[in-house]
Amino acid sequence: MVLCIQDTTELDFTSQHGLYAHLTLMATPERLALGVMDAWLWARPPKGSSPVPKESSRWKEGYTLVADTAGRVPDSRFVQVGDRESTSAN
Repeated sequence: MVLCIQDTTELDFTSQHGLYAHLTLMATPERLALGVMDAWLWARPPKGSSPVPKESSRWKEGYTLVADTAGRVPDSRFVQVGDRESTSAN
């Protein structure tokens, strides 16, 4: 079994705020980290600039990647793990 754990975090390098990372970490149920399956890094644009894709789309894109990977590794069971925000992604 491979747990595919998604979450978004804000990166703070003191001089620059607004950097974000949405990661999918692979781990076993025994808490052994297997590596990062996917990583989205971005900075929010200044207010009033052109519209950008919804950040919630990262959850769907991550799920699609996990499903595709599971299809290529039929001998393993992949379990998608996310917080409350992942269930409300549009």
